Amino acid sequence: MAIVRHPYEKDNPEDLIEEIRKVIDSCQKLLLISWKLNVRFSLIRYPDETLNQENVLETILTLTRYSRNELKHNYIEYSFGNILLIKKMADMTLTLFHDIADGMHNFHSVVQPLVNPVNGQIIGGEVLTRWRYEDQEISPEIFIPIIEKENLIVETGRWVFAQTLSLFQQVSFTCPDLFLTFNVSYHQLIHDDLVTYMEQLLSKAAIHKHHLIAELTESANA
Repeated sequence: MAIVRHPYEKDNPEDLIEEIRKVIDSCQKLLLISWKLNVRFSLIRYPDETLNQENVLETILTLTRYSRNELKHNYIEYSFGNILLIKKMADMTLTLFHDIADGMHNFHSVVQPLVNPVNGQIIGGEVLTRWRYEDQEISPEIFIPIIEKENLIVETGRWVFAQTLSLFQQVSFTCPDLFLTFNVSYHQLIHDDLVTYMEQLLSKAAIHKHHLIAELTESANA
C-alpha cells in the first residue's frame, strides 16, 4: 500500500499507520476474517523537489514493491537516498542472478587459517565465500541474505562444497592432517539430496569426510 502525503502535513507517520491499522482491523471484523492480514506501507510526500509528474508513479511502485520484502520496519518513507539504495539493491540482485547462472562468475573462495592456541600451529582453515560487484568486495552479510531470499542458495552451496574439496586437495599433499570448515545454510538442509550430493563428490575426490566440517549458519529468512 502506498500513502501519498502533502509535505505540509506534520502528523507523525507512526500515528497515521496506527489509524490505518485500526481501519484494517475494523474491516476484518466486519468481513468476519479470522486470520491476521499483513499489510506493508510506503510513504511519500508530494509535491517534492526531487520528483516530477513523470516519475512519481514509478517511485510509488518501487517503494511499494520494496515494502513487501522489507521486514525490519513498519513502513518505508520516500527519500532520494532511499530510492537510490533500492535501485542499487535491485541491480545487485540482478547481477547475482547472472553471476550464479554463469558458473559463479565473480565469486571466489578464501581460507582463513585456524591455529592451535597452545603451539601456534595451523590445524585447519575456514572456507569463506567472497563476491565482487562493481570492482568491490561485497560483504556476505549483504549478498547471502539476497541469495537465500531469491532461492539461489542451493546452487551456491554446491559450489562452496566443491570449492572446499578442491582447496583441501591442494593442501593435503603437504598437510594431510588438516581439516576445513565450510558453511551450510538452513535452506540447503531442507533439500533431501544435499547429503547424497556431498557423498558423491567426496567419493570422486577420494577424500575422507573427517577432513571436512559443516557449520550451520544463521539464516536471515529462516
